[in-house]
Amino acid sequence: MKVISFGIIKEIFGNEELIINSDKVSTGRDLENFLFERFPNFKDLVLNEKIRLIILLNEEQKSNFDECSISEGDEIHIFPPFSGG
Repeated sequence: MKVISFGIIKEIFGNEELIINSDKVSTGRDLENFLFERFPNFKDLVLNEKIRLIILLNEEQKSNFDECSISEGDEIHIFPPFSGG
């Protein structure tokens, strides 16, 4: 699966695009745990600063991303919260 990140999340990941090839990632929660393990600063940002991410699965916003099934060909976009006007 392809994970595309923006803003501060892209800075934490060190790249706009990540390719995840793991048998252990089959749900949104699995992906979150995988990313938390690989990028502790991402975990800190999400859990300690309690930011609300905007996540698209195959170009569709998912409010319950943790429960979504994801597979090899999927594309996930992760946005930090937007601000400004």
